[in-house]
Amino acid sequence: MVGVDQLTKYLARTRMFLNESTPVLGNFFRLTYVENAGIAFGINFEGGPPIFAVARVVALGVVIWYLWSVRNKGFLLKLSLALILGGAVGNLADRIMFAAVADFLDFDFPDIILPPLDMGIFIFPGFELHRWPVFNVADSAISIGILLYLYMSVFGTRFSRKTQG
Repeated sequence: MVGVDQLTKYLARTRMFLNESTPVLGNFFRLTYVENAGIAFGINFEGGPPIFAVARVVALGVVIWYLWSVRNKGFLLKLSLALILGGAVGNLADRIMFAAVADFLDFDFPDIILPPLDMGIFIFPGFELHRWPVFNVADSAISIGILLYLYMSVFGTRFSRKTQG
């Protein structure tokens, strides 16, 4: 995973200019090279990066420890953790080598619009997303790994019982 991630980021860095966008499937899918110095999807907090750097390393250590502790468990559980670990290592390598992560996969999924909501003690200001944030292979691996892990957490034991009986 780390190798594929780093290769695709290398190609984006060496074959595209920063902020260059090339349509692949019209406006739905484009290759758009951007650098992300923030925490994820371009989110950046002033004064936050040092604490986020520590949190990344701690989270990486937790995933490595957990993957080791379940080494004799089911394939899908190990795969989910390996995807998370591979994606995290790929993005961490970028942050160490370049101080920013290369993103280049740019999709225009249907708009997400959540209207403002007043719940008395909490007011949700609303949210609109008209184009998905640009991401990379490592982000995809982390997302797929998390979804697979959640699936296994919810349905894993039930699925195992069904296939054994």
